[in-house]
Amino acid sequence: MTTPSPPSPSHPQPPQTPPYAAAPGAAANAYQAGGPAGPAYPAAGYPATGHPAAGYPTPPARPAASGNTPALVSVILAGVLLLWDIIRSVLIQVLVRTGGWEVYQAFSVIGAVLTFALAIAALVFGLIGILRGTGRKALAGIGVGVGGYILISAAFSLVTGLFASF
Repeated sequence: MTTPSPPSPSHPQPPQTPPYAAAPGAAANAYQAGGPAGPAYPAAGYPATGHPAAGYPTPPARPAASGNTPALVSVILAGVLLLWDIIRSVLIQVLVRTGGWEVYQAFSVIGAVLTFALAIAALVFGLIGILRGTGRKALAGIGVGVGGYILISAAFSLVTGLFASF
């Protein structure tokens, strides 16, 4: 007695027996009984056609992403810059009141360099987002506004600090 070889994966065979038993006295096939025809599903193991079933609308196509990455980077840098400016102001006040002048001077220089770098980056990315971007120009404008304001404010603080030291 030989056992049949399993079907190859490239040519799957439909099942030989129905997956459920028919009720006693019922027709073996719904089509023979004159019942309504159900939706046509592909047989197990066969790929679907990729088209929606009858009676169902085609899903709408997703719109193309209208991202403006430089604008998004600009507004994120502006948010980080605002947080950094608040933290820097509080830390400078703490250092002034504790009398750690060497630490204050080092932190003041490092903080100013970091503030200038973040402000210039927010300003540049915002301008790129406005000039080259296709969408989200408001975000780019926010980045330009915040970056420009902090840049001018930091420059003014630097100049007044230089004059106060003389």
